[in-house]
Amino acid sequence: MDRTPVAAGLMVKKLLKEFGIDWIIEQHAIWSCWEEIVGPEVASKTRPEFFSGKRLFIAVEHSSWLHQLNFLKDQLILNINRKLGFEAVSEIHLRIGSILCPEPRPKNRTPEKIMPSKAEEKEIEDSLRLITDPEIRNVLYRIMFKDLTEKKSQAT
Repeated sequence: MDRTPVAAGLMVKKLLKEFGIDWIIEQHAIWSCWEEIVGPEVASKTRPEFFSGKRLFIAVEHSSWLHQLNFLKDQLILNINRKLGFEAVSEIHLRIGSILCPEPRPKNRTPEKIMPSKAEEKEIEDSLRLITDPEIRNVLYRIMFKDLTEKKSQAT
């Protein structure tokens, strides 16, 4: 067995590819390049909301925009797939909705870190006990520990 260290991100990508779901991660790049795909005017009136398989749901600010975009669905699909480099979208569903992003958190307040209890640490360890590879178990432990710390800290 090869014991060469591998970055966790690469390991996750490899696992997603093995399960045939790596395209889901690539599909979500749409949020970072939405304005580039649809142009600034359309981007100011729309927002991609979520995917269901290869169906993309888009919130549209007003019914007149929704009506206009219905005529452009095929072109939108073509632009999205071209930008992402694969068939990420096969169908678009438009709906009237809020296009405002949630208010960002104030940057001047850093939440106090609340560490997991010993019982919670043991629970994480117990959930990973069937993983025989110590490196993978250690990486997963650190991820789960950090996730729990973040969740507990945000809850306050």
